[in-house]
Amino acid sequence: MPEGKLCNRQPVTTKEMLDALLADKSGKQYYEEMKQLDVDAKVFWATIQKSLKSRTKTWLEICAHCGMCADSCFFYLANNKDPKQVPSYKIQSTLGEIVRRKGRVDNEFMHMVMDTAWGKCTCCNRCGTYCPFGIDMGVMMSYLRGLCYSQGFVPWELKIGAGMHRIYRAQMM
Repeated sequence: MPEGKLCNRQPVTTKEMLDALLADKSGKQYYEEMKQLDVDAKVFWATIQKSLKSRTKTWLEICAHCGMCADSCFFYLANNKDPKQVPSYKIQSTLGEIVRRKGRVDNEFMHMVMDTAWGKCTCCNRCGTYCPFGIDMGVMMSYLRGLCYSQGFVPWELKIGAGMHRIYRAQMM
């Protein structure tokens, strides 16, 4: 299924769209539709080619996986120093992999990316202050969130929040 009624690539721009999302208690229908959401690899790669700037490309290439960023990440520390919580691993296994695959990723992969982008990083950029190359993981993770959003892989609550902001100019803090 390319797009669902609730889970799709369209931003919430009308009160009717927002009301439909709000009526879906706990996002059950939304997340069921997300399981069927196709990644439009051609559009995805075109978006990346237009928006991935040289600074971010360079950061992806120069990361030495030295681990200096690890001890600055509270997700890493709170999860018993799980290597999958090292900031450089999180960005290379998501954004780095999307770029390496030229946007040819599947639904399952995008679910993992969405979970990492919104559930395993706060974009606090503490890791960037420890990076010897000055790599700004917060900027890269924010960019990754935008890519997820462009393909419809965004948490239900955030889609509602963005819709509230567009329609009512509500704050998103």
